[in-house]
Amino acid sequence: MVDGRTLLHDYGDLGSLVHVSQAFRVGGAILTTPSTFNIAVIDGGRTGAFWGYVFVWVGYTCVIGSLSELVSMTPTAAGQYHWAYELAPPKYRKFISWFTGWQIVLAWQADFAAVLYLSGILIQAVAALN
Repeated sequence: MVDGRTLLHDYGDLGSLVHVSQAFRVGGAILTTPSTFNIAVIDGGRTGAFWGYVFVWVGYTCVIGSLSELVSMTPTAAGQYHWAYELAPPKYRKFISWFTGWQIVLAWQADFAAVLYLSGILIQAVAALN
């Protein structure tokens, strides 16, 4: 296993701006956030939107914390399927790693489709204003 200092030396410090821009690019947060808040305001009002945002923020903070712990234990560029392989029982490693990899691929495809769908809705809304 490669220790963290060697890995950091090989890749260098990418900086926090790179990590933030990667999060926006992958998640499509700029397009999905207004659409999500629109649903929350209609169904729960401003109070529901606020508390929904707080609960989601707390949940994602827990996810980020657990992924950060995995990264600090086993730094890799492979992704979640690599961690699933390392942390699974030896008997089930290959299946769990394969299943995790396909879940990630399907999630990427669903995320891309959702971002395109929401982009179309926003473009249609702007066109309707004219």
